[in-house]
Amino acid sequence: MTQNKVDRQRLRECASRIQENLEAAQRCMSSHTGPLPKALNAFTTSVQEIGRDADALVAACKGPIQRYLLARDHKSKISELLARLIQADRDFCRSLALDTNLRVHESRSLELDTNHRVNDLQSTTSAHLSSVQDELRAVKATIAVFVADTDHRVKDIHLVTSTHHDIVRAELHALKAGVAHLSQVSHFIGLFAVARS
Repeated sequence: MTQNKVDRQRLRECASRIQENLEAAQRCMSSHTGPLPKALNAFTTSVQEIGRDADALVAACKGPIQRYLLARDHKSKISELLARLIQADRDFCRSLALDTNLRVHESRSLELDTNHRVNDLQSTTSAHLSSVQDELRAVKATIAVFVADTDHRVKDIHLVTSTHHDIVRAELHALKAGVAHLSQVSHFIGLFAVARS
């Protein structure tokens, strides 16, 4: 009889602790979808029913004679309630394990998909980088050719300008010599004209 009372009290305390944990879990799981909230609700319902049945056992044993007469029956009912609580816990643990495995699988799939996308992005980026580097090398080569061509043209222009400058200088020198010669001829013509007169 006393053992039944202790067993009932332990059963009730265990059910109460589980109930408190379930209420906290349900607050955390308010945005969660899938089979886990359903399993959590089913487990909560089972624990509540077991708690009510345990309370009914306590209420049924008001007097000491009733407790004595119903002790064996209550012991089997307490064992049955414990078995139900254990089974509800196992069912929930199984649902939790399945949900965890599903989420791990989804996480791995997401990780593989992300890795695949990262690899694709790296390949694409690498290809684009290679293409840009090729184009940059082509632009550098074009600029080098343009600079070399420009240098060559500048040298040609300098050479032509220098040659024209030399020619103009020579012509100017010849013109000065011609002017000097013409000046002497004029002077001689003046002398000749004076001498003739």
